[in-house]
Amino acid sequence: MKRTTIFIIILILFISICGFSFIELSVGNSVCSGVTPHHLLARDVIDNFFKYTSKHSNPDTIIIFSPDHFNKGNLFEDKFITVESKEFSGVKINKVLLNELARDNPIAPSDTAVFWDHGIMNLLPFVKKYFPHSTVVPFLIPQAIDYPALNKFTESLNSLASKKAIVIASVDFSHYLPKTISDFHDIKSIRTLINFDKSNFNKIEVDSWQALYIARYFARMRRMEHPFIIAHKNANDYVKDKTLYSTTSYFSVAFGRGKPEKLLSDTQTMLFTGDVMLGRGVGNLIQRNSPIYPFEKIKIALRGIDYVIGNLEGPISKTAVKYPEGVLKFSFDEDVINGLLAAHFNILSLANNHTFDSGEKGLNETRKILKESGINSVGDPVKAEPKYCLKEKNIIFLGFNAINQFKEKEILHTVKVVRKDNPDKFLIVIFHWGIEYQEKNSLMQEELAQETADNGADLIIGAHPHVVQNIEIYKPTNSNKEVPIFYSLGNFVFDQYFSKETQQGLMVGVELSKNKEVLRLFPIQSSLSQPELMKPVNATLFLNHLATISDKKLTEEIKNGIITINRK
Repeated sequence: MKRTTIFIIILILFISICGFSFIELSVGNSVCSGVTPHHLLARDVIDNFFKYTSKHSNPDTIIIFSPDHFNKGNLFEDKFITVESKEFSGVKINKVLLNELARDNPIAPSDTAVFWDHGIMNLLPFVKKYFPHSTVVPFLIPQAIDYPALNKFTESLNSLASKKAIVIASVDFSHYLPKTISDFHDIKSIRTLINFDKSNFNKIEVDSWQALYIARYFARMRRMEHPFIIAHKNANDYVKDKTLYSTTSYFSVAFGRGKPEKLLSDTQTMLFTGDVMLGRGVGNLIQRNSPIYPFEKIKIALRGIDYVIGNLEGPISKTAVKYPEGVLKFSFDEDVINGLLAAHFNILSLANNHTFDSGEKGLNETRKILKESGINSVGDPVKAEPKYCLKEKNIIFLGFNAINQFKEKEILHTVKVVRKDNPDKFLIVIFHWGIEYQEKNSLMQEELAQETADNGADLIIGAHPHVVQNIEIYKPTNSNKEVPIFYSLGNFVFDQYFSKETQQGLMVGVELSKNKEVLRLFPIQSSLSQPELMKPVNATLFLNHLATISDKKLTEEIKNGIITINRK
């Protein structure tokens, strides 16, 4: 009896010192936050999320964050929008928590705004089904809400919400794109979410990066970061027609107790485009419309990718030179930067036959303008030196102009030196070369490409011919690896309207991980210098033709639009 009394006293003291109770531990949640879609086409994903969460938690309050789909934030000074009623659509509202949050955060009440937004309303039936006794606090997050506001709000939520509260991000992932490019975008989105890569949330392609950020940051503060992935699907999975041009991605995950995991931590994404020429006829269209004009139909496809790379076919200047008609020289006004940024370009090759059209002064000004805008440049129009390489994490980019002042020895020496100095990095070489308007590579291209691969290149991307050329896989001498060679991606933005071939192009998406690279082929069609993704039927015809002129080993992969290179 005496021992029992002593044990109870010690236990009470231990509980008092530690500030928690065994009762709290026994009923505490093993899930603290999660992500689910709100598109009811993915009803099964939503249901499975709530089913899983209900088995691992018993929340007293559920805080739901949704995109502000109809831009109601414009009416409420970009505040977090919530409800003002004590009961809303059959669920009780936690007014105490809501009022406490409102003390230090910009919150605007509007039952009407929340009622008409499916990001909240589509989830409430599932809340009532699986958590009939929980209170709810719903929020719409306007797009203008920035990182400081999100940090402050989430930290307030963490300190004010009970230990049994759960945060749910009601978010649909990649929108309005074919499944293959949606899957490509989701790589960065999911990696950013799972790894809590703070700096990249506002660069992913989802309908509310802010909602994802809050859910993930809340998990970090609660030290419940183990991800349990519920599902990763696409609208294409729910329909008979598997060639939908416009789809939506659905990703669902619950964060709870357990060791934090990194998912796809070594996978990076790149998208290569062809020639980008923003002067002459394109410049006239930009002046009549806006700098974003050339990219209006394609910019969403370029969002949510780590590196978007193009060949800038001319110099950028504060006072662009107006060359006479018929003179094959280009010069772009400085405001084209706004279009390039809207299209998410962050790397541009200057290694071509037009970036020197305004001489050394124009080239230096171009580099300066790009750098100040946050766009990296690679290569030089005249020199083939290691100092013009670009290093990004485990990737190195090299760019060479092999048109006029062709310097094969210097090019191969530079590749060899850069490879020797960076033996473990993935080396990409961008070439400006070849014969204009020919859909097959020249002998010079082939020999230079193979020697470049022999000297250490892992991937070769070409431009200049203004049409898409063949694809080849080359096995370097004394090596077991395979090097993909894209001889030309054709035009991306140009004013050559005189043929079908010059108004078609190819974008190449690269998923780079430790053991393999996946290359996705995205055919594009241009009209009046506005590229857009080809419709499925036309893309199939394009890829079928590309397969007939390319390496026979790649025939089926090119037709399917995906080439996989396994690395040992």
